[in-house]
Amino acid sequence: MKTTTRLLLLLSILAFPGLLPAQNSTPQTAPTPGVSTSVSVSVETLPDGATIPTTVFFEKKSQNESKSACTILPDKMRTSWLAEAEASKDAEIIGPDDTAQTLSRLNKTVVAKGTIQGATSVIRGDLFLLGTAQGPISVVGGNATILGKASGPVSVVGGNLRVAGEIAGDVSVVGGSIVKAPGAVISGRTSTVGGFWSSSFGKKNTWNKNANLNMNLSSLCKPHHCAAWNAIILALKLTAGALWLATAALLAYLIPAPLEKALGHLRNDALKSVGIGILFWIVFGFMVCISLVLCLLLIGVPMIGLLVLLALAMKGFGITVVFLWTGRMLCTRFQRETTSTVSPVVIGGLAIVLLRLIPCLGSILWLAIIIVSAGISILAFIRRSQSGTSGV
Repeated sequence: MKTTTRLLLLLSILAFPGLLPAQNSTPQTAPTPGVSTSVSVSVETLPDGATIPTTVFFEKKSQNESKSACTILPDKMRTSWLAEAEASKDAEIIGPDDTAQTLSRLNKTVVAKGTIQGATSVIRGDLFLLGTAQGPISVVGGNATILGKASGPVSVVGGNLRVAGEIAGDVSVVGGSIVKAPGAVISGRTSTVGGFWSSSFGKKNTWNKNANLNMNLSSLCKPHHCAAWNAIILALKLTAGALWLATAALLAYLIPAPLEKALGHLRNDALKSVGIGILFWIVFGFMVCISLVLCLLLIGVPMIGLLVLLALAMKGFGITVVFLWTGRMLCTRFQRETTSTVSPVVIGGLAIVLLRLIPCLGSILWLAIIIVSAGISILAFIRRSQSGTSGV
């Protein structure tokens, strides 16, 4: 270990020719008068008791300037993840000599040090692979950390993928990020949705004059976890979906006849509903802007309130019609015809709420529903006015 530390210090000095190492990390006067340099090494203790160098500090001071630099060694990332795996509480541990055919766990963190021959599935938990996984790996609602070797494809939904070992298959991450440590290998294709790809950790980081060497270096070595933020977004989408579903079910119970008539208009004039909806939201945007300007004269305040109520009413009625249309199609597809209005609305609403959880595609789908909801509401109002006029 002493030989390794001295070699690292020698390489660091070659990278910074203006700095001279001092023994025992004590500042030593450089040949240039009035200039002092110092070099120190931080070490970290592994779970097995061994120590490895993790960070090298450099500092050069003179009367006119003060320069400092810090090099984070590549082993730091892998060491940090190994320590996190060892410190996982209530985790299920697969020993180094154990072999599992398949692995499927719910609400459980798994630390796999042995061999998994089949598929690996972890839902609402983290996976630490220190051994070998020969089949596909799937993690939903948690992070996957590959410190060993994964022969099959790896997919993570709602969490991050951290790689310090080897992955022979393809990698896909939805709602999270891929963090690759120095020396890690991913042989297959990689794809991320709603996150980022990072393999820049372990590079040299430098600070300018008067840099603070006592900063928390763990923030530089750990990935930017976004699982918590993804969980918040998911909870908000589920809450909004539940509210719209409850509103639609209530409207289906109270006014089934107007909804059935509006469904007929949607089936016959779907393109017209889309066009009217686009035109409405454009006009609505202009009206909101005008109301905001008029707020300076206190006239726009009630206008904004009326516009919001109008938009919510049209959106609620139109979304209920779309739920009804989707539910009727599903009932016909699975040969479950019903004369009720509430049941198809609930079935179609559940399907759309679940589809909305899909990143990107769900947002596009919900935007299309909002446009159609306004169009079908206006179209149903026009047709009802025309029928009332012709009846008179």
